[in-house]
Amino acid sequence: MAALRGHLLLKQGQQQNYCHALAPKTPQHLENLVSLSEFLFIFAAAAVRFIGDQAERDPENRLTNLLNAGNAAARRGGASTSPFSILDTLYTQVLENAAKRLGDTLKARINLILGTIVLAEQHLSPTALDALLGFPAGTVGRVLPVLSAILTFPNGEGDPTPIGMIHLSFPNFLVDPTRCTNQSFLVRPRIQHSHIAFRCLSLMKALKYNILGVTSEHDRVLNGEIPDLPARLSRHLPAALEYACRYWTRHLCEAEVGEDLLTALEEFCASHLIPWLEALSLLGRVDGVVEALQSVQTHLKANTPIRRLAAANARTPLAVRIGLENTWSTTLVSRVIEKAPIETLAFSPDVMYIACAKGDGTIQLFNAQTAAELQIFQSHADETIRGVSFSPTSKELLSGSDDGTVRLWDVATGANLNTWKAHSDWVRSVAWSPDGTLAASASDDMTVRLWRMASPEKTVVLQHSGWVRHVLFASDGDLLTGSNDKTCKVWDTLSTDWDMEIDVNPTHTLEHDSSVMAVAVSSDSCLVACGLDNGAIILWTKPDKQRLRSLPGQSSDVICLAFYSNSLLAAAYENFPITLWDVSTGAPVKSADNEVQVHIHLWPSEMKQNTARTTEIAGKLKQIARRESSPVEDQEALGNDITSLRAAATSPTRKLVLAVHRGELRFYEISTGRCMHTIKHPSNSYPSATWSPTGRLFACTGEDHAVHVWKADTGELVGTFAGHSDDAISVVFTLDEHHILSSSWDGTILRGKIGKWTSSEFLLRSVGDVIWALAVSSDGQWILSTSFRRDSPPKTLSADLLAPPSRQPVKDRYGDYNTLRLHDTTTGHVIWVEHHSHFTRSVAFSEDCTRALAGNWKGEVFLYDLTQLIPPGPTVPCSTPPLVVPEHKLSVSETHAITRLSFSPNGRAVITRRTCTSIPSELQPLSTSFTDCSLTSICFYEDNWLWHVNLDSGPRRLCWIPPLFRPHDSSVESFPSASGQSIAYITLQGSLVVIDGASPCEL
Repeated sequence: MAALRGHLLLKQGQQQNYCHALAPKTPQHLENLVSLSEFLFIFAAAAVRFIGDQAERDPENRLTNLLNAGNAAARRGGASTSPFSILDTLYTQVLENAAKRLGDTLKARINLILGTIVLAEQHLSPTALDALLGFPAGTVGRVLPVLSAILTFPNGEGDPTPIGMIHLSFPNFLVDPTRCTNQSFLVRPRIQHSHIAFRCLSLMKALKYNILGVTSEHDRVLNGEIPDLPARLSRHLPAALEYACRYWTRHLCEAEVGEDLLTALEEFCASHLIPWLEALSLLGRVDGVVEALQSVQTHLKANTPIRRLAAANARTPLAVRIGLENTWSTTLVSRVIEKAPIETLAFSPDVMYIACAKGDGTIQLFNAQTAAELQIFQSHADETIRGVSFSPTSKELLSGSDDGTVRLWDVATGANLNTWKAHSDWVRSVAWSPDGTLAASASDDMTVRLWRMASPEKTVVLQHSGWVRHVLFASDGDLLTGSNDKTCKVWDTLSTDWDMEIDVNPTHTLEHDSSVMAVAVSSDSCLVACGLDNGAIILWTKPDKQRLRSLPGQSSDVICLAFYSNSLLAAAYENFPITLWDVSTGAPVKSADNEVQVHIHLWPSEMKQNTARTTEIAGKLKQIARRESSPVEDQEALGNDITSLRAAATSPTRKLVLAVHRGELRFYEISTGRCMHTIKHPSNSYPSATWSPTGRLFACTGEDHAVHVWKADTGELVGTFAGHSDDAISVVFTLDEHHILSSSWDGTILRGKIGKWTSSEFLLRSVGDVIWALAVSSDGQWILSTSFRRDSPPKTLSADLLAPPSRQPVKDRYGDYNTLRLHDTTTGHVIWVEHHSHFTRSVAFSEDCTRALAGNWKGEVFLYDLTQLIPPGPTVPCSTPPLVVPEHKLSVSETHAITRLSFSPNGRAVITRRTCTSIPSELQPLSTSFTDCSLTSICFYEDNWLWHVNLDSGPRRLCWIPPLFRPHDSSVESFPSASGQSIAYITLQGSLVVIDGASPCEL
């Protein structure tokens, strides 16, 4: 057997002119090679191809290296060595030699190329593989020659011959981590399938209707009758696109499904599903489509890591953890259980990855959304890695370790792109400049190395007199370094002289009384925080180098610092819990990591199938649709969804939700979804329902144009406030609950007195106006109203007018004049008027009445300073007329009509239906005194997420809204009305949704 195999080996080499010079010179080597190939002819075939690589032209050296490696493998295994271990040694040597012959770019792509070759559903040509992977033409062709020992491939460019493998043992080797021990070449099937599936979906974006360009004269022929069908298919559906159409479902069903892949799949289903079916029909591959899509559906339902992780951690229908970091949608728990400790970690700038550097010389890369492991970088020779940093693009990663090296990694493939022996001692920290052009490393050799990524061979050395613990870049480009020499130095990198041979001096040095272990700089580069080994944190102002304050020590080394929104500082200590500090006061902030349970209940709308509609309702809907700038057909298509369930409002106590139906009011208990009681009440076609501030009362408009008020605990009717001659549009209680205000289509504002004897009176009668929105001040003395009229501009010559409008009235696109008014509730007089060029949909007061907001249908928000009209305190004298009300247009990223807006609880931001926008400090209300958490919680809906804003906090993600539960975008009443964290709204399907969460006081 051995002799025969040796003969075949020699004969194959002679035929290929590879080994004819070896036979007479090294017979003992050939005998050794034959013994190593026992039982595996594939070893002989691959060895001959490897040794005789004509491009290498060094067969003796390759034979020697192969025998040394094979004999070493045999000695390690002893007599029981499996032939596969020796074959694996050959495969590893082939791959390592190939990598040495490739440049950094091609080396980084070799794993992706090999992974696609071994996992593809059919063999592809080099040209098709380039197109499938999105590589420049010729990339695969330049890699293949160095892999000739294990792959077969066409000789000429453009040859459609597919790439093949000399034996199936090679793909088995690549996907088996027990055989392929070099992490640079190991193929992880689920991740590789994810990449191929994503590339398939990307390629299929080219699909379109009538992709073959069949002319109208042939548009009704069978596929086989299309003229020049093979040529058209070759031109419009090339091999890579054909492969994508045929096999994307198979790859997706084997993939690790992440956010990018789900987004690509959603886009494909929305825009390219029908063209894909057309392409499969033209290719004659439409059979099996239903089964393929069902397989994808099953996989997405049961096997994605997102769902597995959610299922494993599920406690209630939906559990949400809320922290102060608003870029995290939920808290994901990594299940990494390894012996080696995690020394440091870093988030990628796009928040897609987490890199965990470990004490065994490896870096684990995780998906930040799913906690799935994506890559393992391993090349630091088991030395502890103490620093990692992502590039600004998140595509590369720097690492520094105890071996004194700094390495550059490709995040997508895990390839080691470059290695620099930068230091003579441990590398403690690495950093990337904000623009990605510079990198820096800090070491125990008391130096910091600064280099340009475009030409890393030239570095600038920055000196300390002790170990350098930390290095980071500020947003303005300065480099900050912290050291055991008790200093934090600031270096100007923008004016660095790269040819300077003498020592470089820092721009300034921040001196301390203890070693600087960690450094952080605020995002605006104004504040610097230095953490010391005695546990103290020193705050500095960076521009003028002034010491701001010292945060108390915790009797433990500060190991990490991070600013949040320039106002909070997170500090991690070696033997002490993480502490969040308020930078402005120097006091610790109460932890906000308590778990919040959120329950979603969906109740049927109990809609009747009657689709009849009165002329009055249709007319009202058309008027409202015009104001909403949405097609009337969209509103009418809702049918009885709107006429049955028309409005919803949550009580301030978060115990009940009021649902307004066509003929009755229903009260549901939020915790159980149980209908507590009903009240017969024929509401108008576009009802307004609201609760009083304490939840003691509630009100709803009716078909009789009146406003009805009931007691919440008994359902007893408190009073009916009549007087409007048309439907009431807006209803609001005063803060003391003594009065209720309503506006109407008839141009009137009515005030009702709530008490033992109810009464009502008109505060405004403006014939021809439609009073749309109302807001009442916290002291009940002032009212803001918006209106529109068509016949003529509003009158602005009243003697009661203290502040004239700043501009002339102008008609909007519908021919209407739009007006904003401020009323004195004592007299009903209008004391200020402002003209607007667009329909103003919503208004709001600040809590101290010094500021007002107005939002229009175009998505614009205006802020007004009312201090001349409404003095901020009793000691402030009133101004003398004529007065001025300054107007400021805020930069709100809202593209829809502003149907709802308010100040945030702390008065520092504006909350609209979809956005939370900061107010410049000079425009913020003068004071705020809200302390009751039940009155200071506001929610808004944006990008399929529900966001929550609480007292003295920025916006936080509360929970993701699944498609079935999402509000109807073009329906005003569908927007969540929030009280605490209990929210009620109406869906597109006409169902009532309640989202119930714990009190924000518990956060």
